[in-house]
Amino acid sequence: MLWTALALAQASTSKPTLTFELLPVLKEFTVLGLNADGTVLVGAVMQERDTRSQAFRWNGQGVPERLGCQPGICESVAKAVSANGKVVVVQGTDSADKTHVFLWKEGNAELEEVTPQQGGFFAEAINADGSIVVGGSGERQEQGSEVAFVWNRQKGWKALPSPSEYNSVTSWVTATSISENGQTIEGLVSFPLQSDQSQFPESVKTRWVDGQNTGVELPSVSPSASENTIPRVLLTEAQIAEKFARHDLFDPELPEAGAHGVPIDWESTDGKLILGHQIAGGSSMIWTQANGICKFKDWFNLLGLNVTADERFKGVRASDDGRVLIGEQRDEEGANVPWRLRADQALSSITVSDKPYCGAALARE
Repeated sequence: MLWTALALAQASTSKPTLTFELLPVLKEFTVLGLNADGTVLVGAVMQERDTRSQAFRWNGQGVPERLGCQPGICESVAKAVSANGKVVVVQGTDSADKTHVFLWKEGNAELEEVTPQQGGFFAEAINADGSIVVGGSGERQEQGSEVAFVWNRQKGWKALPSPSEYNSVTSWVTATSISENGQTIEGLVSFPLQSDQSQFPESVKTRWVDGQNTGVELPSVSPSASENTIPRVLLTEAQIAEKFARHDLFDPELPEAGAHGVPIDWESTDGKLILGHQIAGGSSMIWTQANGICKFKDWFNLLGLNVTADERFKGVRASDDGRVLIGEQRDEEGANVPWRLRADQALSSITVSDKPYCGAALARE
């Protein structure tokens, strides 16, 4: 199912051409990644007569390809794909519930393990040519805390150094994205609430350049005096963080106090497009450089593509150039159906409304 439309960009001098398509061939598949131009999608699907998932890759033609399993690996999920779509990062779980990270390559059915065999690692991203993988560990390592890691074809696997600011804290660190040339790695550092050491809801950004950590990026939003924690939502600009944290977009279901904000579900590497959701009510949200924060459905409908009444309609992630966005919705039977939106320019640059919050309800001052 395919729609093509000209975006009704009220404050834009040019009207971008957009193409929206439902992907029924991927019904009940969960899409987690896409290649540079959005032609190859990867993710997971539940196996028939089983509760375990299996990684898949779909190149836009025919049925999705289910990626092979390693001996002893009970389930798998494809987390990311190279720019040309020919190398896929697969995360597999063994019978002991330990996670491992593998590479799948087009034309080779065997998976190559890239993390230490003891397991406990998860994948987050791959660079453009598929030669470098980054991620983290869900288990304690020798340093006493969870570690971020990088693997590359020449040097193999190694743990990335944690920020010095948090060496003394029982922290959780992961690498979340990597530049095209592999020199710069972005990541997150999470640490526990003082009131409950088993909970890790607070995060700050960090970065590695040529393998060296450059420290953390603290937000301008002041920590809560009552909980002594850093705000949950940290964005690239202070005013964005403040808008999320204060719940500037009014929602009748939103509690007046006690909420943590709008958690980030995905953020582009350049920080120009962010996807999230409201804790109260579960509404999907989007922030773009051109429009600020909006409810996702409001933003999408203002593009001139009113194609769904599903309240769970949401975006999942965008391509590196920001011109392709993938997401999902529910059909009449409640089944998950992925979709793909293409534009002839970066979606973050398209102005859909000249009104704050895409013309939604008034902000709370």
